[in-house]
Amino acid sequence: MRHRSRLHFLLAFTILCWFSVSAAALAGDGSGGGANTPLALLSTGASAREIKLTFNKNVVNDTVRENNKACFTLTDAAGKSFPFQVSMPEDQPGSDSSRIITLKPDREFAPGTTYTLNISPELQAKSGSVIGKTIAIKFSTSNTLPLAVTAGSPAYSGGAQASGANSSYIIPGAVFVAVAGVGLAIAARRRKKI
Repeated sequence: MRHRSRLHFLLAFTILCWFSVSAAALAGDGSGGGANTPLALLSTGASAREIKLTFNKNVVNDTVRENNKACFTLTDAAGKSFPFQVSMPEDQPGSDSSRIITLKPDREFAPGTTYTLNISPELQAKSGSVIGKTIAIKFSTSNTLPLAVTAGSPAYSGGAQASGANSSYIIPGAVFVAVAGVGLAIAARRRKKI
């Protein structure tokens, strides 16, 4: 009976350690993605009326809003600047909308044309992390009306694309907890034999 209560204690202790390590590794600062996770562009979408960019962190907070509005340029195939407005929702903690920036062209895209959107390395998250590299995204319009707009894959310069997940603490923590749990179980069995 006493042996079972020790095993239950060890099992509960191991589970508690696992959750503690996981919570510490994933703890965030309210900016989305955790304090140690780099800012990254997760997805792009384009239509004849807008370009929608989704990031892994809060990029619309009042502390970074004005900086981030100036981090975009849009050019046509000839390299000529194409006018647009940057639209950001109000920052609502815990809302996915705080990770979305929308660019709305001042005029319609021309048919059969390629446009390039550049995102500055200074784009910043609420947590203070910056994207740290220039991102260029090419958009192409169809030759038919209504225009179909397709977004290409982002091209990154100044470094590799940032990962959206940070497992640098989770994996070693999981290994530690597993080894500790097995060690405690073995120690409990040896004590029982004595």
